[in-house]
Amino acid sequence: MRYERLRYTRHAWQRMRERDVSEADILRVMNEPDLSYPSYGKRVAEDAFEGGTDARIISAIDLEEG
Repeated sequence: MRYERLRYTRHAWQRMRERDVSEADILRVMNEPDLSYPSYGKRVAEDAFEGGTDARIISAIDLEEG
């Protein structure tokens, strides 16, 4: 399944701003995750971003899948 548009909660927008994560980053992770697995009846997509000497891990849950 390819996502073209995602819906975000207020909490997600806040965390994205705090962590300098763009909508394009989230969309790419949802469409091409490094790791994807079921969790509590939902699908989790994970990816690691290079950030100099640090890495950011982003998790996303597809609330429509179940």
